[in-house]
Amino acid sequence: MRFISLCTVLGAALLPVASAAPCRPSKPTSALETTATTTAVSETAAATTLESSATYASTSVIETTLTETATPTEITATGFTTLVSSTAESTASEDVTTTVSEEAGPTNYVHNGGFEDTSNTDWTVRTAEIKKSRAKAHSGERYAELAVKNTLAVGGNHINQTINGLDKKTIYRLTFYVTVLNKQLSIGAATCKVEALQGSTVIQSWPLDYQSLGEYKEHTVDFKPIADGFEFDLRLRCTQENKVTLTVALDDVSITEVGPAPEPSI
Repeated sequence: MRFISLCTVLGAALLPVASAAPCRPSKPTSALETTATTTAVSETAAATTLESSATYASTSVIETTLTETATPTEITATGFTTLVSSTAESTASEDVTTTVSEEAGPTNYVHNGGFEDTSNTDWTVRTAEIKKSRAKAHSGERYAELAVKNTLAVGGNHINQTINGLDKKTIYRLTFYVTVLNKQLSIGAATCKVEALQGSTVIQSWPLDYQSLGEYKEHTVDFKPIADGFEFDLRLRCTQENKVTLTVALDDVSITEVGPAPEPSI
């Protein structure tokens, strides 16, 4: 009886333990789910990161490749275009320059008409002088100066040269520039002029201008030569009333062809 009671007591004591549901901690389940979720998130993040990295790397490589490939091409193309353009412009400029230089003006039969050739093998200078002064020359820096000081000027002050290669059936034009320099001037009642001659024949004469001292005046005349070649002369000549003092400058002398001389009328 006592034995049964003890068993009963023990059974009653052990029954709740045996009949109760097994102890399953709630934490492990959460940990498992969290781990799974974290793993999934990590995998997703890794995949995203990988995809992003791959995309970025791929894009960067492609863009870099395209950019680096395009840039040399553009540079090369631009350089080539510039080179061709420069060459074309340079060629065009050279052609234009050559063409212009080949289009020579009319022949001047007077050699060293501007007196710039310092050797001066063409002009014969008598009681005259070729001087250097950019301020007093009509062009360049040299001119011919005919000076008279308190003496009679009857044609002894002149310059001359031999002209060749002309045609007696052609009209030519003589052009030159003259001025009275603003130096000491005394002419009294005398009349002074510049004369152009072929041989001993006067082509034309021009009175001097005393109103515009130092300012050049152009003189021109068309004439027919007396021969294919002749002695050309420019001289200062004054009337013989009195002695004179003056200085005359000549520059840029030319003789150029105009055209055929008219046939003589019958």
